[in-house]
Amino acid sequence: MVLETNALMAFIKQGTIEGIILGCDYSRIVEEFGEAKLFASRSPVYCRYGDLELGFTQEDRLRHIGIEAAGGVAELPTGIGETKSISIPPLDELIRMIEVHVSPVVLCEPFVVGETWHRVERSGVIINGDDEGGVDAINMSVLPPRPVGG
Repeated sequence: MVLETNALMAFIKQGTIEGIILGCDYSRIVEEFGEAKLFASRSPVYCRYGDLELGFTQEDRLRHIGIEAAGGVAELPTGIGETKSISIPPLDELIRMIEVHVSPVVLCEPFVVGETWHRVERSGVIINGDDEGGVDAINMSVLPPRPVGG
């Protein structure tokens, strides 16, 4: 079942997902979603729940929320052992929806100079497109991305 884009737009608007906010601690995530089964690292913790990526500081505080959106659908946790599918529209359509319903979107270079992402001004959420015009990733992190050329 693919849900409407409401959950996705809530993340883009507020930078939170399923009540999880930046700054909460790892134990809160485990309480909500269970222990992660896939870890990119353990110190600091960087883990995945389906297509949801969470990164923590060395003090176990959430510093990064990311949705890997390849293929137009993302599997996100809704509870311990439960997931839901969220439909991800093409990048240009998503940007139009954000600009109409949320706030302006500007370009930024959050990771690599010359690699541009779209930044939602209201929330600070950043969005990266793929080569086919789809969405590759949607992220919210503690550190704001640099503007293009900055």
